[in-house]
Amino acid sequence: MGTIKGGYKWLGAKIGGNSVNGIAKGGNVIYKKIDPTLILDCDFNNNFTNKVPGGVQLIAANANGLPSFVAGRKGIDYAVNFASSKALKTAVNIALNTTNQMSISMWIKTTQTTAAIISELSVDSNFGSTFRLLINNAFANKIELNDHNSGYNRVSGNQNINTGSWFHIVSTINRNNGINQNKIYINNVLSFTQDLASATDNNGNFDLKQLFIGARNGNSSFFVGLMQEFILFNYEISADEVDELYNA
Repeated sequence: MGTIKGGYKWLGAKIGGNSVNGIAKGGNVIYKKIDPTLILDCDFNNNFTNKVPGGVQLIAANANGLPSFVAGRKGIDYAVNFASSKALKTAVNIALNTTNQMSISMWIKTTQTTAAIISELSVDSNFGSTFRLLINNAFANKIELNDHNSGYNRVSGNQNINTGSWFHIVSTINRNNGINQNKIYINNVLSFTQDLASATDNNGNFDLKQLFIGARNGNSSFFVGLMQEFILFNYEISADEVDELYNA
């Protein structure tokens, strides 16, 4: 992602609808107004800093310390390497308790075949008004978004993502949309299947909890793989915004 200046984030530039590197002469430089309730913006480019001004920071989720960094998908950047039972969490509870919507955008790369938590609100999202993003859980090789309150609402991606390639994943929840409240985009394409056995119409705002990245409560279901550009919004972002993030 680009830099933040004057309340705007630079997302890149386009000429004729195509993203370009550097200066786009005669093209459109793309800026996105930062939503005042953007919660996390962590590019993981050799640091764990949340770039949201005054935002909550990430810390190690357990005594194993912080994950390390390796070369990123562009070759000139970095990605966080989740391995050796290391994970992250927010230093304090995050302010999702004022909304019934959320979106997470990230790039991930993995070959993991065991069940793992990619991100989870609270120490265990089987309880309370929470959510979790997983891989290899109910559906082998697939990413899964599970929203929980009065019951479970679960969708899974339609594409295997543990191939060792980079994938852009966006997951959204909007509890105003009945049982159709969850969505998954994979590489800029809406691509998911609703698990009709777990299609509760959850309502209400999310709980005031910490967010974990890479494990459940920092001590189980560890994710093994690389991650970049983890962004958490407190609303359901649009398909156009997904496109901007994918092409940034």
